[in-house]
Amino acid sequence: MVAQAVCLLYPLVYELAQLSKKGPVAYFANNSTDYVHIVAGYSSIYCQLYVGTWSIISKLVMMFVVWATMMKTIEQLRVISSFSYIVTMIRNVISDLVVFFIFFAVVIISFSMQLDIFGRSTADEYKLIGPLFGNIFATLRLSLGDYEFTQISELKLYYAHVMFWVIWLMMVVFSSLIFLNFIIAEVGNSYAKCRENITPTVFQERAILIAEAEDLFSKKNLTDAKKFPKAIVVRKNEL
Repeated sequence: MVAQAVCLLYPLVYELAQLSKKGPVAYFANNSTDYVHIVAGYSSIYCQLYVGTWSIISKLVMMFVVWATMMKTIEQLRVISSFSYIVTMIRNVISDLVVFFIFFAVVIISFSMQLDIFGRSTADEYKLIGPLFGNIFATLRLSLGDYEFTQISELKLYYAHVMFWVIWLMMVVFSSLIFLNFIIAEVGNSYAKCRENITPTVFQERAILIAEAEDLFSKKNLTDAKKFPKAIVVRKNEL
């Protein structure tokens, strides 16, 4: 907890400097990851002190802190050349696949509703989340190849068994064999398009980070000829 508070001091000072420089409107519009990370960090410290370390609220806040820290770390890795390509590609690919993820969720929910007609999953791992989400997660596992058939074991009628296997076969063919391969192909296509423009995109991302850092300097420092020369010297190796 003490280490967490100390580690948050530098980003807190940095973000307060940005807030005073840009103003509230511009800052909160473009720095959501930064201030969310700091607010979540200090909220976690508060929960550990006054709510309890093992409280469910403290655990949820800490999980969110870990997630925000990971996002912040990945975002800052853009400044390093070897990581900048990976981070930029992942961001572009995920943004291209949002529509496909939504469509896949609709498919999973639709098939879970069909399987719910024959019975609800009674597996022990679903008993605390309710039958609705239990069926959704069971359907997701089936679509990904993790097969468990607790529902069919409780079916007594012959036609119910036949209909269950028909729906299962349709779900496997549509979600596993067709749709997931379609997503993989789309990821490859998005990766290829991103790779064509990756170099200017990477330099653009790094320029944004550099501009953000330089914006923290006062006007007096911006006139420093040593730190901010009027000319940029570019060197290239002879071929």
